[in-house]
Amino acid sequence: MLWWLVDNATVVYLVLGLTALVLAAVFWSNRRVKFLAAAGVLLGLVGLFFLLTRLIVTDREQLYLHVQAMARGVEEGDPEKVFRHFSKQFRHDNSDGATARARIAAAIRARRVSAIGISSFDAEQLSRADRKARVTFLVSFDADGHRHMFRARLEFALEGDDWRLTRVQLFNPVVNHDQPIAIPM
Repeated sequence: MLWWLVDNATVVYLVLGLTALVLAAVFWSNRRVKFLAAAGVLLGLVGLFFLLTRLIVTDREQLYLHVQAMARGVEEGDPEKVFRHFSKQFRHDNSDGATARARIAAAIRARRVSAIGISSFDAEQLSRADRKARVTFLVSFDADGHRHMFRARLEFALEGDDWRLTRVQLFNPVVNHDQPIAIPM
């Protein structure tokens, strides 16, 4: 339950803030201090909840931070920053992990990709019990003088206490969005 609250902090802020506003309005109309005190308590809870959201990194946030870090590694042309988040079981297409990493490293070092944008991030499946997660998002980037956009699906495995990338798939965001396309490398 706590993780859901932290992952959906906007809803919590909205509910607490609106309730405090209603209590302040009731205080204003009848001048009973108990309503003002209740509004103050709710605003205090908003502050405490803000601190809580800064201290707790949920699995969803960890996955998002890993995706952002890998995007920065690609932009900087540093494959090690990308591979830091890969699982030992990572495979791509019919390639084993070492072959896939070599192809990815060569593509990253070519520095053909810049201005990576991540949007519509969603943790579709996330289970610590099963030790698996699947996230989807839209990724846009500049490469070879053109702007590209794909819908990405990444699968992660929980290794120790950290999520590691095991599989990457790209899809057309407009048509045939259920059929994977070849990753351009």
